[in-house]
Amino acid sequence: MHLVETYALNCGLKIDKPYIYEKFFPLDVEKFITLHPNSKYGSKCYDYWQDVVDILLPKLEKENIRTEILEKVNFISPYIELPIGVAEDNPIKGCLHAQGKASINQTAYILSKSMLHLGADSFPAHVASGYGKKIVCLYSNNYAANCDPYWTA
Repeated sequence: MHLVETYALNCGLKIDKPYIYEKFFPLDVEKFITLHPNSKYGSKCYDYWQDVVDILLPKLEKENIRTEILEKVNFISPYIELPIGVAEDNPIKGCLHAQGKASINQTAYILSKSMLHLGADSFPAHVASGYGKKIVCLYSNNYAANCDPYWTA
């Protein structure tokens, strides 16, 4: 059973689509993907995001898509991966970075505009799910069936 279903069952609540309060964040691109490469849990961190970006970047640039990194979400040029995270995160080359610059509500705004979200099992993946975005999410010590982004088919 998914964690959302377990929480709802135990609280006697009905599951509905989430409402996400957004706050404007200035973006100078229309086509981009986001990347949230890190987690506060070491077991959820993947060491090869730079390799992933290096492989994707030529294909994204061909399509004029940028990547950006926001609060540990990454933008990749011209198809952007937006790193979304905290300011202390190591930057990923080839990405526009917004780590430590976007609030949670601004991160939601950025995710609402992205074409695709890549990352670890984390807050941005679940927000992107609430928007019905396509998601590539990595899992480690949790079963994806129990905690994957609930609102994305």
